[in-house]
Amino acid sequence: SELKAITTQSILPLLQQRFNTHEFQPWQRFQVFGIGETSIQALIDEQAPTLSQYYEIGYRAQLTQVELKLKRLQTPHTLTDDEYKAQQEKANVQKQRCLNAVSPYIFAEGESSLAVALSKVLKNQSLSLGVAESCTGGLMAKEITSLAGASQCFNGGIVSYSNAVKTSVLGVSQETLDTYGAVSEHTAREMLQGCFTTLACDVAISVTGIAGPSGGSSDKPVGSVYIAYGSRQEQHCLSLCIPFERSAFQQLVCSIGFDCLRRFMLKLPNNTGFTERYQLGKRSTD
Repeated sequence: SELKAITTQSILPLLQQRFNTHEFQPWQRFQVFGIGETSIQALIDEQAPTLSQYYEIGYRAQLTQVELKLKRLQTPHTLTDDEYKAQQEKANVQKQRCLNAVSPYIFAEGESSLAVALSKVLKNQSLSLGVAESCTGGLMAKEITSLAGASQCFNGGIVSYSNAVKTSVLGVSQETLDTYGAVSEHTAREMLQGCFTTLACDVAISVTGIAGPSGGSSDKPVGSVYIAYGSRQEQHCLSLCIPFERSAFQQLVCSIGFDCLRRFMLKLPNNTGFTERYQLGKRSTD
């Protein structure tokens, strides 16, 4: 807090007096989920090969998302008005081609997270969310409730870590657990139904998986997870294997669940970036 005050009240005004800050171009930031920076750059190279002549391109990679940054390069002062206009048009074309190529994976412009993006959609559509979590241990509920105004769109969450809670609170049948196991699509779907019944929500997400480092088997290795999501009228379920360490696994499962429900509510296609990479039974080295 002290550094912010010093920066805004003293340092920035001094820099603005010393330099012509009006010539500086701001960064435009786009939040991307489902592909890494190498894949983003490959798309740009293919669809907008001359973008770097007009824009500086930057990335800020995090575990669950990548920030794509674009900043317009300075235009030479020697250009005539017609030359300047022509260059601007070329720059705009390349920028639009870049954004069109990456758009299937962009979930927000500016500073944001998938929890924020999902919350905005929930509020815009006046819908309430409920979550049933096993392997993520309440992380979904934590990320949503860390946002101001979460009470407008979040009804609650159930951490059904044990089978006993899955049956007694969420209504998962013992027959389902005995036949398919706690980590299965059938269990994830019944957990989802339990959300609608117990939490009286409009849309919901349920997750059950093996966070590791132990507990896996040949048919369900460590990292296996089932993510069910949808509304009372329509439900879907993903079966994935995310072979990361425990904390990273939990964070990615949360992000994937948020993105799946956000896309479902907006009637957008599935994000194939992670579904193809983390298919259950396919080990990824990316």
